[in-house]
Amino acid sequence: MNAAVPVSMASAMVSPRISEFELRAWVVQARPGDVLEYHRGFLAIDRTPLGPPMSDEERSALAQTGAVAMRLASEGGVHLVQRRLGPGSCSYLAIARRRPRSSPAGSVAVPRDAGAVPLETAA
Repeated sequence: MNAAVPVSMASAMVSPRISEFELRAWVVQARPGDVLEYHRGFLAIDRTPLGPPMSDEERSALAQTGAVAMRLASEGGVHLVQRRLGPGSCSYLAIARRRPRSSPAGSVAVPRDAGAVPLETAA
């Protein structure tokens, strides 16, 4: 017989505790396609007093980690994916994206004809 597991219990079962600092540090060193589970549970509820038992500081840190994950995704650093584990429980994954190519520090792209002086007027 399968017993229904309340959302708060499902969320509390095994949730990795990833801080916003750890998430940011991971993104900096991750290669494209690397995956990090930054939460397990039901993030929308777990961040509220209706979620699993945790201190106000832990709940605030969880909310901040979720906000940082969303910011990193909006900036193009990661894809955010949820993998359903069961009723009221998901694995929240950050998947590293390829970083855009950037020009070397200090270099500036200058059009070829910028500042060119016609040969006939050069003296």
